[in-house]
Amino acid sequence: TVQNYNGLGYNTMVAFASASDVTEYTIPEGVQAIESYGCYYATNLTKLNFPDSFEAIFSGHAFEGTTNIETITGKYVIEDGRSMVNDGMLKFVAGGGLESYTTPAGVNHLGDMALGFNDDLKELVISDEVETFDGYGYIFNYNPSLETVTISARMISLGFDPFRSDSYCTPSLKTVYCRALIPPVIYYNADIDSYCYDFDDLTIYVPKDSYDMYLSSAYWDTYERYLQPYDYGDLSEFYPDYYISSDYSSDGVVET
Repeated sequence: TVQNYNGLGYNTMVAFASASDVTEYTIPEGVQAIESYGCYYATNLTKLNFPDSFEAIFSGHAFEGTTNIETITGKYVIEDGRSMVNDGMLKFVAGGGLESYTTPAGVNHLGDMALGFNDDLKELVISDEVETFDGYGYIFNYNPSLETVTISARMISLGFDPFRSDSYCTPSLKTVYCRALIPPVIYYNADIDSYCYDFDDLTIYVPKDSYDMYLSSAYWDTYERYLQPYDYGDLSEFYPDYYISSDYSSDGVVET
């Protein structure tokens, strides 16, 4: 089904038949966007082709439950055949059968749930080029097999409730390597029960020079019991205008 999206000027695919036996689908030329739940639980779909007219994915929920796509082609799809990148933002990852993924070179921002809904993903590396997570959504939503995450040294924001032990998020998570010297901003959904943050065996390794900063950060208090200091080496190149220091000399030189 294709219609104009709320007068915003986009021709939008609003519904792909989730019960369809189709394994490969080409979005018709002229379609410019997929809205929320537009490709909902299309579990048989393994290949999706985007037209030259395509411009936007309106919500991370656009592909909710559609976890078996292994290949994408078309506009904004890069050489790996799995990643859609537009103007430095990772918009979508075809995660079918994918057990390990590293954000591609040139990606600076993560789109809403671009890393969500991956049944098979066990290891995720968010490269040091990445700075922000777009919007207020859930960065790792529905990654039931995810065990290890590495977070960019430049990361500023991780959206809502990035690590949760309930089945809708990251129940298998064991190790997080958070390389950011300055604790990334985290938002919390007040409707999430506290037990959803209870992990049996989780360690979050943060830079040793800013370990105390993480412990005192209101953004990270929910995860305080999982934090451990880790020596990532010299991360100063990622923060040329910032210093982690306990002493400021009279001439303005910062001693770490």
